[in-house]
Amino acid sequence: MIPRIVIGTILAIALFWLLRTLLRKQRLNLRQFFAIYIGLLLVGALIFLGLTGRLHPIAAGLGVVMAVVSRMLPMGMRLFQAMNIWRSIKAAMGVASAQAGPNAGGQSQIKSRYLAMRLDHDSGQMDGEILEGSRQGQTLSSLTLEELLVFKESISEDIDSLQLLEAYLERVHPDWQKTDNPQKTKPEGMTEPEALKLMGLLGACSRNEVIQAHRRLMQQHHPDRGGSNEMAARLNAAKEILLRGR
Repeated sequence: MIPRIVIGTILAIALFWLLRTLLRKQRLNLRQFFAIYIGLLLVGALIFLGLTGRLHPIAAGLGVVMAVVSRMLPMGMRLFQAMNIWRSIKAAMGVASAQAGPNAGGQSQIKSRYLAMRLDHDSGQMDGEILEGSRQGQTLSSLTLEELLVFKESISEDIDSLQLLEAYLERVHPDWQKTDNPQKTKPEGMTEPEALKLMGLLGACSRNEVIQAHRRLMQQHHPDRGGSNEMAARLNAAKEILLRGR
Protein backbone atom coordinates (compact mmCIF):
# COMPACT_ATOMS: atom_id res chain seq x y z
CA MET A 1 0.00 0.00 0.00
CA ILE A 2 2.71 2.47 1.04
CA PRO A 3 4.82 1.90 -2.13
CA ARG A 4 1.74 2.69 -4.24
CA ILE A 5 1.18 5.92 -2.34
CA VAL A 6 4.82 6.89 -2.83
CA ILE A 7 4.66 6.09 -6.55
CA GLY A 8 1.40 8.02 -6.89
CA THR A 9 2.91 11.04 -5.13
CA ILE A 10 5.97 10.97 -7.38
CA LEU A 11 3.77 10.76 -10.50
CA ALA A 12 1.60 13.65 -9.27
CA ILE A 13 4.68 15.82 -8.68
CA ALA A 14 6.08 14.86 -12.08
CA LEU A 15 2.78 15.80 -13.75
CA PHE A 16 2.80 19.14 -11.92
CA TRP A 17 6.26 20.09 -13.20
CA LEU A 18 5.48 18.82 -16.70
CA LEU A 19 2.35 20.98 -16.87
CA ARG A 20 4.26 24.00 -15.59
CA THR A 21 6.76 23.56 -18.41
CA LEU A 22 4.16 22.96 -21.13
CA LEU A 23 1.80 25.77 -20.07
CA ARG A 24 4.43 28.39 -19.26
CA LYS A 25 3.55 30.48 -22.32
CA GLN A 26 -0.23 30.08 -22.04
CA ARG A 27 -0.77 33.00 -19.60
CA LEU A 28 -3.05 30.97 -17.30
CA ASN A 29 -3.81 32.14 -13.78
CA LEU A 30 -3.42 29.80 -10.78
CA ARG A 31 -7.07 28.78 -10.74
CA GLN A 32 -7.01 27.80 -14.41
CA PHE A 33 -3.73 25.92 -14.00
CA PHE A 34 -4.89 23.88 -11.01
CA ALA A 35 -8.24 23.12 -12.67
CA ILE A 36 -6.33 21.50 -15.53
CA TYR A 37 -3.91 19.78 -13.15
CA ILE A 38 -6.61 18.28 -10.93
CA GLY A 39 -8.64 17.25 -13.96
CA LEU A 40 -5.70 15.34 -15.38
CA LEU A 41 -5.05 13.68 -12.01
CA LEU A 42 -8.66 12.49 -11.86
CA VAL A 43 -8.53 11.20 -15.42
CA GLY A 44 -5.32 9.33 -14.70
CA ALA A 45 -6.72 7.80 -11.51
CA LEU A 46 -9.92 6.65 -13.21
CA ILE A 47 -8.05 5.15 -16.14
CA PHE A 48 -5.68 3.32 -13.78
CA LEU A 49 -8.53 1.90 -11.70
CA GLY A 50 -10.41 0.88 -14.83
CA LEU A 51 -7.42 -0.90 -16.36
CA THR A 52 -6.67 -2.79 -13.14
CA GLY A 53 -10.29 -3.96 -12.76
CA ARG A 54 -10.85 -2.09 -9.52
CA LEU A 55 -13.55 0.16 -10.85
CA HIS A 56 -17.17 -0.67 -11.59
CA PRO A 57 -17.83 -0.84 -15.36
CA ILE A 58 -20.02 2.26 -15.18
CA ALA A 59 -17.27 4.16 -13.40
CA ALA A 60 -14.82 2.86 -15.99
CA GLY A 61 -17.07 4.34 -18.65
CA LEU A 62 -16.87 7.63 -16.78
CA GLY A 63 -13.11 7.38 -17.05
CA VAL A 64 -13.43 7.11 -20.82
CA VAL A 65 -15.66 10.19 -20.85
CA MET A 66 -13.10 12.07 -18.79
CA ALA A 67 -10.39 11.01 -21.22
CA VAL A 68 -12.42 12.51 -24.07
CA VAL A 69 -12.89 15.69 -22.07
CA SER A 70 -9.16 15.90 -21.49
CA ARG A 71 -8.64 15.94 -25.25
CA MET A 72 -10.71 19.11 -25.39
CA LEU A 73 -8.46 20.87 -22.89
CA PRO A 74 -6.21 22.45 -25.56
CA MET A 75 -9.23 24.30 -26.95
CA GLY A 76 -10.09 25.46 -23.46
CA MET A 77 -6.54 26.68 -22.90
CA ARG A 78 -6.65 28.66 -26.15
CA LEU A 79 -9.89 30.26 -25.00
CA PHE A 80 -8.41 31.14 -21.60
CA GLN A 81 -5.37 32.64 -23.28
CA ALA A 82 -7.47 34.61 -25.76
CA MET A 83 -9.70 36.05 -23.05
CA ASN A 84 -6.70 36.95 -20.89
CA ILE A 85 -5.15 38.85 -23.79
CA TRP A 86 -8.44 40.61 -24.45
CA ARG A 87 -8.84 41.63 -20.81
CA SER A 88 -5.28 43.00 -20.87
CA ILE A 89 -6.05 45.12 -23.92
CA LYS A 90 -9.25 46.50 -22.41
CA ALA A 91 -7.47 47.24 -19.14
CA ALA A 92 -4.69 49.08 -20.97
CA MET A 93 -7.12 51.19 -22.97
CA GLY A 94 -9.68 51.75 -20.25
CA VAL A 95 -13.33 50.81 -20.13
CA ALA A 96 -14.41 53.89 -22.08
CA SER A 97 -12.53 52.76 -25.17
CA ALA A 98 -13.71 49.15 -25.14
CA GLN A 99 -16.93 47.64 -26.39
CA ALA A 100 -18.01 45.22 -23.74
CA GLY A 101 -18.27 41.49 -24.10
CA PRO A 102 -18.38 38.90 -26.87
CA ASN A 103 -20.92 39.12 -29.67
CA ALA A 104 -23.19 36.36 -30.93
CA GLY A 105 -20.60 35.08 -33.38
CA GLY A 106 -18.16 33.88 -30.73
CA GLN A 107 -16.00 36.96 -31.18
CA SER A 108 -15.13 40.07 -29.20
CA GLN A 109 -14.65 43.45 -30.83
CA ILE A 110 -12.98 46.64 -29.73
CA LYS A 111 -12.56 49.91 -31.63
CA SER A 112 -10.27 52.90 -31.53
CA ARG A 113 -9.80 55.78 -33.93
CA TYR A 114 -7.69 53.83 -36.42
CA LEU A 115 -8.51 50.17 -35.72
CA ALA A 116 -11.43 47.80 -35.25
CA MET A 117 -9.98 44.67 -33.63
CA ARG A 118 -11.61 41.24 -33.53
CA LEU A 119 -10.75 38.27 -31.30
CA ASP A 120 -12.05 34.79 -32.16
CA HIS A 121 -12.79 32.88 -28.96
CA ASP A 122 -12.49 29.41 -30.46
CA SER A 123 -9.17 29.78 -32.26
CA GLY A 124 -7.68 32.63 -30.22
CA GLN A 125 -6.81 34.43 -33.47
CA MET A 126 -6.72 38.22 -33.52
CA ASP A 127 -7.09 40.55 -36.51
CA GLY A 128 -8.10 44.12 -37.15
CA GLU A 129 -9.42 46.45 -39.84
CA ILE A 130 -7.82 49.83 -40.50
CA LEU A 131 -10.42 52.60 -40.26
CA GLU A 132 -8.45 55.68 -41.37
CA GLY A 133 -5.53 56.61 -43.61
CA SER A 134 -4.22 55.39 -46.93
CA ARG A 135 -4.70 51.75 -45.86
CA GLN A 136 -8.32 52.21 -44.84
CA GLY A 137 -10.29 48.98 -45.26
CA GLN A 138 -7.23 46.71 -45.16
CA THR A 139 -6.74 44.11 -42.43
CA LEU A 140 -3.64 43.86 -40.27
CA SER A 141 -3.16 40.24 -41.31
CA SER A 142 -2.78 41.35 -44.94
CA LEU A 143 0.24 43.55 -44.10
CA THR A 144 3.85 42.50 -43.77
CA LEU A 145 5.77 43.23 -40.57
CA GLU A 146 7.57 46.09 -42.32
CA GLU A 147 4.24 47.61 -43.39
CA LEU A 148 2.84 47.20 -39.88
CA LEU A 149 5.80 49.08 -38.40
CA VAL A 150 5.33 51.92 -40.88
CA PHE A 151 1.63 52.01 -40.00
CA LYS A 152 2.56 52.10 -36.32
CA GLU A 153 4.55 55.29 -36.86
CA SER A 154 1.59 56.91 -38.62
CA ILE A 155 -0.80 56.36 -35.68
CA SER A 156 1.61 57.25 -32.89
CA GLU A 157 -0.51 60.23 -31.81
CA ASP A 158 -3.46 57.99 -30.85
CA ILE A 159 -2.50 55.98 -27.78
CA ASP A 160 -5.54 53.64 -27.92
CA SER A 161 -4.82 52.60 -31.51
CA LEU A 162 -1.13 52.25 -30.71
CA GLN A 163 -1.81 49.91 -27.78
CA LEU A 164 -4.13 47.76 -29.90
CA LEU A 165 -1.56 47.48 -32.68
CA GLU A 166 1.23 46.63 -30.24
CA ALA A 167 -0.95 43.90 -28.70
CA TYR A 168 -1.48 42.48 -32.20
CA LEU A 169 2.26 42.63 -32.94
CA GLU A 170 3.06 40.82 -29.68
CA ARG A 171 0.59 38.12 -30.64
CA VAL A 172 1.52 37.63 -34.31
CA HIS A 173 5.14 38.87 -34.45
CA PRO A 174 6.61 38.28 -30.94
CA ASP A 175 10.04 39.58 -32.01
CA TRP A 176 8.75 42.71 -33.74
CA GLN A 177 10.69 45.07 -31.45
CA LYS A 178 13.96 43.54 -32.67
CA THR A 179 13.13 44.50 -36.25
CA ASP A 180 14.48 47.82 -37.51
CA ASN A 181 11.82 50.30 -38.51
CA PRO A 182 12.04 50.83 -42.29
CA GLN A 183 11.74 54.59 -41.78
CA LYS A 184 14.48 54.79 -39.15
CA THR A 185 17.94 55.88 -40.14
CA LYS A 186 21.12 56.45 -38.20
CA PRO A 187 21.27 60.03 -36.96
CA GLU A 188 25.04 60.46 -37.06
CA GLY A 189 24.86 62.61 -40.20
CA MET A 190 22.64 65.26 -38.58
CA THR A 191 23.71 67.77 -35.95
CA GLU A 192 21.54 69.02 -33.09
CA PRO A 193 21.15 72.54 -34.57
CA GLU A 194 19.99 70.93 -37.84
CA ALA A 195 17.56 68.75 -35.92
CA LEU A 196 16.16 71.76 -34.05
CA LYS A 197 15.71 73.67 -37.29
CA LEU A 198 13.99 70.74 -38.98
CA MET A 199 11.59 70.32 -36.05
CA GLY A 200 10.98 74.06 -35.70
CA LEU A 201 12.18 74.13 -32.10
CA LEU A 202 14.48 76.22 -29.92
CA GLY A 203 17.51 74.89 -28.06
CA ALA A 204 15.77 75.09 -24.67
CA CYS A 205 12.85 72.89 -25.75
CA SER A 206 11.65 70.13 -23.44
CA ARG A 207 11.34 66.41 -24.12
CA ASN A 208 7.56 66.74 -24.42
CA GLU A 209 7.91 69.56 -26.96
CA VAL A 210 10.17 67.34 -29.09
CA ILE A 211 7.64 64.50 -29.02
CA GLN A 212 4.72 66.78 -29.85
CA ALA A 213 6.60 68.45 -32.71
CA HIS A 214 7.56 65.05 -34.13
CA ARG A 215 3.96 63.84 -34.03
CA ARG A 216 2.68 67.02 -35.66
CA LEU A 217 5.22 66.90 -38.48
CA MET A 218 4.76 63.16 -39.04
CA GLN A 219 1.06 63.76 -39.56
CA GLN A 220 2.02 66.07 -42.43
CA HIS A 221 4.97 64.20 -43.94
CA HIS A 222 4.40 60.48 -43.33
CA PRO A 223 4.38 58.39 -46.57
CA ASP A 224 0.93 57.03 -45.70
CA ARG A 225 -0.33 60.62 -45.79
CA GLY A 226 1.33 61.72 -49.00
CA GLY A 227 4.77 62.56 -47.62
CA SER A 228 8.14 61.18 -48.66
CA ASN A 229 10.15 58.37 -47.11
CA GLU A 230 13.21 60.64 -46.94
CA MET A 231 11.43 63.34 -44.94
CA ALA A 232 9.92 60.81 -42.54
CA ALA A 233 13.37 59.31 -41.97
CA ARG A 234 14.88 62.75 -41.29
CA LEU A 235 12.15 63.55 -38.77
CA ASN A 236 12.74 60.26 -36.95
CA ALA A 237 16.48 60.94 -36.87
CA ALA A 238 15.94 64.48 -35.58
CA LYS A 239 13.67 63.22 -32.82
CA GLU A 240 16.25 60.63 -31.75
CA ILE A 241 19.03 63.24 -31.59
CA LEU A 242 16.98 65.76 -29.59
CA LEU A 243 15.74 63.19 -27.08
CA ARG A 244 19.25 62.02 -26.21
CA GLY A 245 19.99 64.82 -23.77
CA ARG A 246 16.47 65.36 -22.44
